[in-house]
Amino acid sequence: MTAMKIFSLILFFALNLCGCSNAPEPVTPAPEKLRILSLVTAADHILSELGAADKIAAIDRHGRVLDSMQYAPVTVAGGMVSREMLKKYRINFAIIWYYQKHLAEIFRKEGIACLVIEPIRLENYPELVIELGKLSGKKVEAEKLNKKISSAFAPLQAAGNKTKSVYIELYAPWKSPAADGYTGQILKAAGGKLSG
Repeated sequence: MTAMKIFSLILFFALNLCGCSNAPEPVTPAPEKLRILSLVTAADHILSELGAADKIAAIDRHGRVLDSMQYAPVTVAGGMVSREMLKKYRINFAIIWYYQKHLAEIFRKEGIACLVIEPIRLENYPELVIELGKLSGKKVEAEKLNKKISSAFAPLQAAGNKTKSVYIELYAPWKSPAADGYTGQILKAAGGKLSG
């Protein structure tokens, strides 16, 4: 065997091996075929408000705080996702938080498209509503929901009531939201403030 033939064979195998290790980017399913695993309760709520709760096939335990998610199987504990669970619920799309990006690679290998949600604030909430509206085929409903939300803040800001301190607890004792986070922003817009 000549050196050229050996080089050609090595190059052929190297290119094929490289191609095998990189799975193609998954395609987002059409809205009518969506089967979402959502690890983001805010997304669960928005999809429910858009009339697309039926697109959610499974949730994490936090999603159970919503009345609209009482039917959905709770499948994820501590950010652990199993291949068996994905197949059992025929998951073809996942919604995860920015700090769960390690899961995106797992979903990609399984051929599951993924939406990563960045920290939610009043400034980016309308964009998230629009994005979930496009995903679920509910664009018109998303525009209406954004108008409803923005109109709800106007009377609160105009009222100019005396600021009230409020303590909010999340999931466990002494775990409360950040004052500059989404919940704190809403409370401030409503004339309140988070207390320590």
